[in-house]
Amino acid sequence: MDGIRTGAIPLFEDAIKTDPSNHDAIYRLGISYEKSGKPIQALETYQKLEKYKLKYPNLVFTQANLLYNLQRYDEAIMHFRK
Repeated sequence: MDGIRTGAIPLFEDAIKTDPSNHDAIYRLGISYEKSGKPIQALETYQKLEKYKLKYPNLVFTQANLLYNLQRYDEAIMHFRK
């Protein structure tokens, strides 16, 4: 299953290069990074979507959990409070 997610990363990256406003591709790229064991890349990707929280209600919670797992507790707390 991780191979499928890892294989999807370049596809999502290409989709974003073609259409940088493709929020679904950006979100799915973040998920693919997260599931592939690349939490920092996932966070960086999710940060691009912060202004679209209404479309992705789990985004803040997902970022907080990633930060917590990276032992970046102060940042995690800030996200949990949002």
